Amino acid sequence: MEDSQVLETSSKSNTPKAPAQSPDLSNEIIRAVERQPGDRVRCRRVTDSTYRVNWMALDKPDGDRGLGSMETYRIRASRFLRVTKNGEKLEIEDMTRPSVSNN
Repeated sequence: MEDSQVLETSSKSNTPKAPAQSPDLSNEIIRAVERQPGDRVRCRRVTDSTYRVNWMALDKPDGDRGLGSMETYRIRASRFLRVTKNGEKLEIEDMTRPSVSNN
């Protein structure tokens, strides 16, 4: 029995501790970002302080959609944000690279 106790104790002491992770701010980001009327905002945490945010707008095809049709959305805008919280305030930095124009 003593051997198993020694093994248990030694395995616990050699286990690396996971670094403390900051809280997921996705819900706060969704409430904080600007949006156009009818937009749905989706936010997904990518790393500890980076988030992918998508603004989705109702895709309205021409003509009558009928009663059996489903609502579909398209991504109107997408941003990669670095977000930290300072007290109660979110500090949001847009990390999205500007698109390259072909002039």
